[in-house]
Amino acid sequence: MASTTKKLATLSKTAKLIIDLRTGLGAAKLDSNVKKVSLVFSRKQDNAGARYFLRENLPRIAFNNPDLNIEVLISKEYGVKPILTVEFERNDKKEVIIQLSKRYSDDICREFLDVTKATPAMLIQKDPSV
Repeated sequence: MASTTKKLATLSKTAKLIIDLRTGLGAAKLDSNVKKVSLVFSRKQDNAGARYFLRENLPRIAFNNPDLNIEVLISKEYGVKPILTVEFERNDKKEVIIQLSKRYSDDICREFLDVTKATPAMLIQKDPSV
């Protein structure tokens, strides 16, 4: 008897990485008036939320917004308050500062997406001819 099981195609590491960057929390297109994003935190303090935001969410934001200026400053000094600053080109507020102390990275990212009026990125786009 012939086997009826089919081998599923496995994705390459690159394909998995691209799928991860295009989906998940932070995979969003920011409003066009967002000029710069700055992340500041201290390596020597308990800034786990900021570290996880840098590792998990910021790569997705950068991938989906290639023209966005992103600045990260990791201080070696104690006493540096973790903050995320969003600068706008044209808005009532020139910049918004998000406090990161004692917060989870998911909460930080959700507030960031709300402040920047982001729209979710799509993994699969519709064919315009259909």
